[in-house]
Amino acid sequence: MGKYKKRICIALVVILIASFFAWGLQTGFHSVRVRDIYLLTEKQQQLHALAFVPRNASAENQLPCVVTGHGGFHSAEMQDAACIELSRRGVVVIAIDMYSHGMSSNVPNFMVDSIFMGNGMGIGDMVNYVKSGNLDFVDTSRVAIMGHSMGTLACSAVLTNQALKYENAILAAQDAESDGGEEITAEEQATADAAVDIIAAFCEGMAPDTLAGTWEKIHGINVAFEYGIFEELNVGTGHLLDSPGALEMINTADPSVTVVENGKYYGSVEDGTLRVFYQPKTTHLTDFIAPVVTAEFISFFTDVFGLETTLSPTNHVYLLKECFNLIALVALLSLIVPVGALLLDHPIFAGLKADKLSEPKGDRKKFFKGLGFCALFSLIGFFVSNAIDTKAVIFKPGPLSNAKWFPLNEANIVMVWMLIFAIGNIIWYVLQKKTAGETDNGLKIGGKPFGNTLGLAVAIVTLIFVVVWFDKWMFNVDFRFWKVAVKQFNNEKLIYFLQYWPVWLLFMVSASLLTNGPWDFGSEHEFKDLLMIGIGLCLGGIIVWCLQYGKLFLTETCMWSNMNGVASVALRNWILIFTPFMLRKFYRMTGKNWLGPLTLSIFCTLISVNTTTIQQCML
Repeated sequence: MGKYKKRICIALVVILIASFFAWGLQTGFHSVRVRDIYLLTEKQQQLHALAFVPRNASAENQLPCVVTGHGGFHSAEMQDAACIELSRRGVVVIAIDMYSHGMSSNVPNFMVDSIFMGNGMGIGDMVNYVKSGNLDFVDTSRVAIMGHSMGTLACSAVLTNQALKYENAILAAQDAESDGGEEITAEEQATADAAVDIIAAFCEGMAPDTLAGTWEKIHGINVAFEYGIFEELNVGTGHLLDSPGALEMINTADPSVTVVENGKYYGSVEDGTLRVFYQPKTTHLTDFIAPVVTAEFISFFTDVFGLETTLSPTNHVYLLKECFNLIALVALLSLIVPVGALLLDHPIFAGLKADKLSEPKGDRKKFFKGLGFCALFSLIGFFVSNAIDTKAVIFKPGPLSNAKWFPLNEANIVMVWMLIFAIGNIIWYVLQKKTAGETDNGLKIGGKPFGNTLGLAVAIVTLIFVVVWFDKWMFNVDFRFWKVAVKQFNNEKLIYFLQYWPVWLLFMVSASLLTNGPWDFGSEHEFKDLLMIGIGLCLGGIIVWCLQYGKLFLTETCMWSNMNGVASVALRNWILIFTPFMLRKFYRMTGKNWLGPLTLSIFCTLISVNTTTIQQCML
């Protein structure tokens, strides 16, 4: 038991150190304050945001402000590049959890049109809050917006709304009964200009077509669009510099342009007609962390705001901060088994300890066949879940709906994939069990021991999340790698936990049966064996990932146009590489294939349903 206490101490120290440096990098080691904002908005909705405020901001030294929105299935923390790099250069950055994501409220169906189109999923509400003067350290004459993917769609909604406000003000000024009659007076023009709340917008991961038909109406707002050459959302070529959408955007600043130049400024910052279109060699899933895109929006806002900074656009620290988030995440995962071992010593759970384990009966010759068989089912699961997502088979609530059953689109993709994967695991296990004549598979368990095992699993996960909540309170950071994050969650999402948990449990039980049955050789090279099992569990996703991006980088077109399916399966299943190690340890402790699956299924379901790594449900 001493070794487990030592491991817990080491993991906690690593978490503290990594979180300290993550905090230091996101705050410039105390030169920027990071604060949580909670707004009560329309129809009693809650809007959560992270505000990055340079410490020199004050009523006497007001700074410009950028309100930024993340992509679908993401969270405010996913905008670290913008938050950290712009705040280092003297900009107040407010990253929102868009409605139905993270700590913000779920949006009921009847509010979708007003929330999305009118307020840009919360971006418009936050702009209104900033413009109201509540933050005396913000220069309300220099407020801008930015977003990635769904955040860009939200920005487009805000831009359309701003154009409408200006148009209505001009129409009112041209009314025969207005002060100047049908002529627009200087005062009326000033009133119309003042109706526009923002001076700039930077839009990532979407083509300018999102504002088709609106460009001529946008007044006094400098706009940049970024769309990567290797863009997964694009069904054709990613080269759009001569596309109608790009030309419509640029021609509002320069009607003579027939082919847009990458990154060239058209129009004027001073009169709000600046237009620029960036086409870097990036993908949709890397836009928000790509250094080249980060340099682009730094340059854009530096010019729009007239910032005086000694930092070049390529001087970045945010990726280093992401590395510390990853270190903390791995350390957090390494806590699960030692915490379980420590709790097993408590009198309540001591009866769950194993007295004797059966001898390993794995067959190494059939091991790789088994991995291949299970990987095949993983691939089948991907194709089926991808078809469900694209063709609305069985269920597909979509990104905006009020579905009460299985309402999380991306979680649905993962659930279907895992269900089919689990069926493959079980089939292979049954085949191998018959061959080996194995009788004790660790599944037989009484009602009381099962209840105690479930209680122990809940206790383990609870203690892990105590660490998560402490880290948020102490450092205002989370545990993250790309789209996988462990962080505090909104309790509104807990109601959907039971809908997704059974499939996670079935998958973990099937993986545990294989790991501790046919794939347990009693080998001296156990670490290598377990690592191979972990890679095998990820193999289907690895194949999908290689096919998708291999074709994309070679031909600039995707193997599958449905980016959600690939991202959901391939980007999330890397965490499965750790599961065989945990499942084997828990089996050795208890002699049953239940503690590991129960613990990991509860933990993973909470990540899928309650954290902000995926789109949230709507009540």
